[in-house]
Amino acid sequence: MNELNRCATWLAKDKEGWKATSAPKTVVDDLLSARRSEVTVPALKDVSIVPMFTRDGRLLNRSGFDEGSGIFLDLKVDVQVPESPTPREVRRALRHLWKPISQFPFVDKSDRLHALAMILEPFMRDMFGPTPMYFINSRMPERAPRFSLRPRSIQGLGIGRRHRRLQRRRKR
Repeated sequence: MNELNRCATWLAKDKEGWKATSAPKTVVDDLLSARRSEVTVPALKDVSIVPMFTRDGRLLNRSGFDEGSGIFLDLKVDVQVPESPTPREVRRALRHLWKPISQFPFVDKSDRLHALAMILEPFMRDMFGPTPMYFINSRMPERAPRFSLRPRSIQGLGIGRRHRRLQRRRKR
């Protein structure tokens, strides 16, 4: 029973509303009497409070567990996304995405696109698998700040070969 209480919050309703309680005895008895092969708990891959895209490109925008992706949504925002957006709706959505970074002094046009990718990536991570890490740096620190944004792959948990070569050169 202790394990069930540690891994879930159990609630019971009384006259005053919902209150925290221990796992019901019926649930404990059922799990203890079941054979291991009979107890099937779906794999939980991710928990999100905002809509997300799945690996197969589906948009999850309803609270609850999606068995196909293993993603549990506990939505804290209400986002209305049309099934088949019109070109006008797409342009409007892009304007909303560009707004927070519209005044940012990027060096190149590609830096703006990398910034947009950096904004969208958390909601689409499941579609791509491993994703790049982003570095933001100033190319002209002596003048008014202008920023460059480039994605960089970091191999495994360490740092890529190019970075290690640069580190060795600096030590010489």
